Amino acid sequence: MIAKITKGARAGGALRYDFGPGNRDEHKEPRFIAGNVAGTRQQVARLIDHHARQRSDIKKPIWRCSLSLPDEDGVLKDEVFAEIAEKYVARMGFADCSWVAVRHGDDHIHLTVCRIDWNGKVVSDWQDFDRSRPIVRALEAEYGLTNAEERSNRVAPQVGGTELAAAARRGVALPEREQLRLIIWEARDAAAGRGQEAFEAELATRGVEFRANVAKTGKMSGYAFSLPGWVDAEGQQIWVRASNVAKDLSWTKLEPVLRPPAGYVEAPVQVSQAAIREPGQQANETLALNHPYALATGPELAQQHRAATRAVATQTQRLVAEQQTEARLTDIAAGTAPGAAALALADRRDRLESAVQYLAVAEQHRAQAEAQLTQARAASRVAEQAEAMARRPDLVLRLTRTSQAHQQGLAAAGRKHAAQAEERARGEQAAQDTATAAAQAVAPGVRDPLDALAQLNEQWGLLLTQAHRQDAAQARARLAEHRPVVQAARSGLVQARQAVSAIEAEAARRRQLTPDQARAEEAVRARTPRTDHQAAVPAERTVASVPQQQARPRQDVSRGSGPSLGIG
Repeated sequence: MIAKITKGARAGGALRYDFGPGNRDEHKEPRFIAGNVAGTRQQVARLIDHHARQRSDIKKPIWRCSLSLPDEDGVLKDEVFAEIAEKYVARMGFADCSWVAVRHGDDHIHLTVCRIDWNGKVVSDWQDFDRSRPIVRALEAEYGLTNAEERSNRVAPQVGGTELAAAARRGVALPEREQLRLIIWEARDAAAGRGQEAFEAELATRGVEFRANVAKTGKMSGYAFSLPGWVDAEGQQIWVRASNVAKDLSWTKLEPVLRPPAGYVEAPVQVSQAAIREPGQQANETLALNHPYALATGPELAQQHRAATRAVATQTQRLVAEQQTEARLTDIAAGTAPGAAALALADRRDRLESAVQYLAVAEQHRAQAEAQLTQARAASRVAEQAEAMARRPDLVLRLTRTSQAHQQGLAAAGRKHAAQAEERARGEQAAQDTATAAAQAVAPGVRDPLDALAQLNEQWGLLLTQAHRQDAAQARARLAEHRPVVQAARSGLVQARQAVSAIEAEAARRRQLTPDQARAEEAVRARTPRTDHQAAVPAERTVASVPQQQARPRQDVSRGSGPSLGIG
């Protein structure tokens, strides 16, 4: 979480911006979510400015702060952001000042605070930037948010719980943004020193969809990336800015890596000798029949290229997932990451701690219920005494300076107070039962969570060491079984890429043909029978071994220097 602090003279202008359309991003549903001043925007602004005018010697009495969250933290509820705002304002020393929090976007809120408190005293803003930093770090830890200082040193924005949950709902082993990160890094390394076009070709080969962000002036500012089939709940494709995939993929850092050295020339496409034979030579010599894609027509070749590209993306996703599993098992085997046993032990302690907290809450409600019942009993006694007094003779009542009506009123008030106290006691008892049930739910079967937690903490070191040893042994065994799986995934990706390369090489060869050569090849395709091997396409085969479909009628290729294949 990042806190950006500014100072101003009037609250009216600040709130006018908060509830306006916005300068850099669109403001959506501006609303107050926290604060100690109520009313419309204009009423709140007038009240805060009224307090500020108590000290005309303070030139900038309005203290402003925006609290922003990164993508990794997802979208917080208004109630959670309100709690954060209240704690932040109080810890900064502004609890006795008029203030409000406005939210008009998913990832941030704006605080408007008057530095003049309710008694007219000025709250110091001395070193507020330095004082804010540890408060923000503490709130991050308290609410499980991303640590901004650690994040600033990361090579890539981390994937948060919201994104992980969305990927799990889609049945994706690895969130798409992490897939993109690994694939694009690989494409960047493959295209290093070869230019932007080579980089984009590497992306297309690996199944990554991209959009270049080019200004009206023609200046390149960066990329946005996506994957086939990555859509939101409304079916709209999801695009991620390069800097949100990884810091080193921003254009300022990517362009120097891709920039070719001085005098660099991309290697020309190698054209087979068959492509430059004279048209009068035999057509069988013109067409390299031993090429795995030679018999495919132009549309068939384009379709196979799309299928091969999708296969690369699928195989890449599979390899990344298997490598992630291998890395996790390696960390567990090395003792640098917890395994199932260690996680189960930590979960048990967390559950016991939660149960103890619930029981403490239950005890508080029990004490409150007992106190209310005590009040109810006392009020009932007062009512009984008043009713008894009201039944005494008028002479006695006059001697005690009271009256029957007064005692009857006192009795009615006592009964009412007793009934209210009993109602509050029942509410406290219900809350006690709820807290007790919650304690039993988080730690089922544990008769005394406090004693169990004490014993667990006493033996924690030994138990954790045993759990790590058990996890490490299991991880080493699983690693031995998993390495062939990783190798198979790597081989599948190599085969898929080879298929793409073979198709693109065939397409490049055909683009070099003269119209006569292209017609001769089409004639060969039309009269060459397909073999059983070429006709059968097992579903299990990789794209590298997908054969061509049945030959189609020859197309008119008399225009241009070769057929249009829709590739490259």
